[in-house]
Amino acid sequence: TTVRAARLRNGSTVSCGCAKKQHGHAGNGQDIGPSATYRTWTNVIARCTQPSNPAYQHYKKRGITICERWRKFENFLEDMGERPEGTTLDRWPDNNGNYEPGNCRWATKQEQGNNRITNVRFTYRGNTFTLAELARATGASKETLRVRLVRPGGWSVEEAVETPTIPRHLRKARLSKRQS
Repeated sequence: TTVRAARLRNGSTVSCGCAKKQHGHAGNGQDIGPSATYRTWTNVIARCTQPSNPAYQHYKKRGITICERWRKFENFLEDMGERPEGTTLDRWPDNNGNYEPGNCRWATKQEQGNNRITNVRFTYRGNTFTLAELARATGASKETLRVRLVRPGGWSVEEAVETPTIPRHLRKARLSKRQS
């Protein structure tokens, strides 16, 4: 197999093609594409090593790389196992950390959403939550919590969660009485 030396150095080419045959995840030549696990691995390699990948700059800027061990698919598969249906690879518990054993998990979209670096976290009754998690845990409306907590002059977390909301039809009635 002929490949560019740069592809060997950056890890985007890891074998002559025999690795695909060996682990059976890259398709078997019968119009069956690569497995979800293999596609995930190749996407991680690309976004961490290939400047032409659209996500590369976001990862490079934050210093996120893939460990040397995971440059071989067999090692990645051994450490992570098969990708469960409905999950993607998530860097957790350190979202700013590298792709490496001990800092990755298979996660649902909801778990991924809660692990975004843009999330604001709130502590309520000794537990830390994102806004969405706090709404789910307390039964409060996410929009009500957003208005009460995130806007300037925001409430305390306890006030925001524990203060009952006034039903919309009663708010309109109160406003009408004030204006008359």
